[in-house]
Amino acid sequence: MNKSRLRFRLATLVVLVSITPFAIPNWRTPTAKIGEQALSLELASSWDKQKKGLMFRKSMPENHGMLFLFSPPRTVNFWMYHTLIPLDILFIENDKIVKVFHNVPPCTSEVATDCPRYGGIKASEVLELNGGYAVRHHVGEGDSIKFDRWFRLASFAELYEKVKNPLRPLIKLIRSK
Repeated sequence: MNKSRLRFRLATLVVLVSITPFAIPNWRTPTAKIGEQALSLELASSWDKQKKGLMFRKSMPENHGMLFLFSPPRTVNFWMYHTLIPLDILFIENDKIVKVFHNVPPCTSEVATDCPRYGGIKASEVLELNGGYAVRHHVGEGDSIKFDRWFRLASFAELYEKVKNPLRPLIKLIRSK
């Protein structure tokens, strides 16, 4: 393949990845449905976002949640260290809710290891909702959850943001020739 064709293909790839966030509706607000209930989701797809989770939040809208992505699915545990609001924690695999921890209270300890762990369950996603949401909206184990799959593309865009700096020298090289 000649250099001109390679430059064109790489430039096209860079442009497509760069404009993707603007071409997708609700890019920053992925959604899910449990029954007829629609939820706005905040993604915790990177390790840093998963570590922080909903720490220090004083409130969250009723139909809002934080979705943690695990690929490949694995056994995960959650805690409520520095979490200020009670949460329902839903463990999900194959678009089915496999376990719900209801109305999990905040951990008031300043020592992280003193906070109880919730989980020990294999999941591809974990969804944190306001405490009591599952009871108020009749959500339980075995229920299906339907995700708008743009969140997978959002995860890809996060990954792209992390690797695009190493790609800059390559992009400069392409532009210079």
